[in-house]
Amino acid sequence: MLELYLSHFSRLEFDPSGKVLFFTWKPSSTDLDEKGVQQELGKIAEYAAGHRPDGLVLDAMHYPFHGNPDLNTWMSIDFFPGLGAKEIRFVGIVVPDELIDSLNEERLFPPDNLTWEYFPSMKDALEWIADQK
Repeated sequence: MLELYLSHFSRLEFDPSGKVLFFTWKPSSTDLDEKGVQQELGKIAEYAAGHRPDGLVLDAMHYPFHGNPDLNTWMSIDFFPGLGAKEIRFVGIVVPDELIDSLNEERLFPPDNLTWEYFPSMKDALEWIADQK
């Protein structure tokens, strides 16, 4: 596993053998405002560039803005294209269990070019990612 980026708020790693990015929001990310989240995600996209992942595991347990429509739109239009979303085929997102139903209704990503699921644990997300290969 290669560590690509580490800050007070997040960590980005890449598994070259599995071609999977691992992005984790740290507990301190709850201190960020919307602009801070956008800046942090911009850094993530910058450091992920060139790695051509097939998949992404996103640990969003500490993400401070679940269900924020403005940030969701920004991520769909600006963040994911910069992350290499054309190569990413599957995304496993770890969120608090009580948010899974409402997040499934929102469906942030365009369904025609990604397969993604929400999970209550990293173990579940990793098992699903392994099954996608």
